[in-house]
Amino acid sequence: MSTGFHYTAVLSIADKVIDALRRQIRHFFFIGGCDGAKPGRNYYTEFAEKVPEDCVILTAACGKYSAQR
Repeated sequence: MSTGFHYTAVLSIADKVIDALRRQIRHFFFIGGCDGAKPGRNYYTEFAEKVPEDCVILTAACGKYSAQR
């Protein structure tokens, strides 16, 4: 699931987050940067695509990638 940046956006899905935590999310990962503009500099996207399904990615900054699940 995706949400916006304001705390109200996060609070609006708090019940889903708490439910997911109860089902034992293995890890939280934080991505606070952007991929480079040049080809081959898509390290954050590659990382996000490799994160296991039982983990959560929290992003900040531009986070210009979309890991499709």
